[in-house]
This record gives sequence, structure tokens and C-alpha cells, in this order.
Amino acid sequence: MDEQERDRIFQSALADFRSERYLDASKKMRLLVADGSQSPEHLSLYGLTLAHNKRTCREGIELCQRAVRLGRGRARLQLNLARAYVATGSRLRGIQALRQGLRSGGHNPLLARELQRLSPRRSPVIGGLHRDHLINRYLGRVRARLGRSP
Repeated sequence: MDEQERDRIFQSALADFRSERYLDASKKMRLLVADGSQSPEHLSLYGLTLAHNKRTCREGIELCQRAVRLGRGRARLQLNLARAYVATGSRLRGIQALRQGLRSGGHNPLLARELQRLSPRRSPVIGGLHRDHLINRYLGRVRARLGRSP
């Protein structure tokens, strides 16, 4: 399969994924990987589609992890890994993957936005104290009851 054909299939699978047709996207990505594609983007999307299909969660996570190792520093790959974890019910691991991506690749708006969506914690009421400090916990509860933004 030539590069143009691979790109066409990848774009088609991406459109299927965005339309939540995960099985169709998975079949197309399987063709690319079976054809020998080692592109981190291809591996990552294939892993993400497998994770969404729920049948082969472990394989999907492993493919996403492999893609992250191959394409170091690419935020989209780290985002796909986090989303694969969330799709398989591992929200905490998804948050950890996003934080790892932010640590290793610097601030990235994609990763930061997804992290905020998954763990929408407000900053501590008193910044000089740790969030688990008794005063911050109490004031945080009061702030939550009042419904005020910081």
C-alpha cells in the first residue's frame, strides 16, 4: 500500500472515530497496522479504537503506550493514551498519563484542557497552605456550598 492510500485510510478512520463509529475505525486501522505501518499516529489511533470497542482493552492500551514511546513528546499521542485509559474505566491512569505528558513535553493546551475536564479541582482557597490542610478543606467546602468561583 502506498503512502497516499495509507493517508486516505487513516483520514477515513479518523472521521469514523470522531463520529463514534469505533468498530469501523478499528477495522480500517487494523488494515494499516497489518500492512506494516509503524507510524505512532496509526498505532495510537488503532489502540484508541480498540479501547473504545471494549473487547481488546489491554491490546489497545499497549498500542497507545508503544506509540507514545515511538513518538516522544507528541501531545496527541499522550492524549490518546489518556483517553484509552478513560475509555477502559481507568480514569486515574488517564489523569496520570496527562500529567506525565505535561511534565515531559512542557505545557500543552490539549493536555491541560483534557486534564481540567477529567479532574476539575479548584485551587486551594489559601494558596500558601497545602490543599489537604484543615483550613483549606473547611474553606473549600464553604466555597463549594456557596457556589462561588475563585
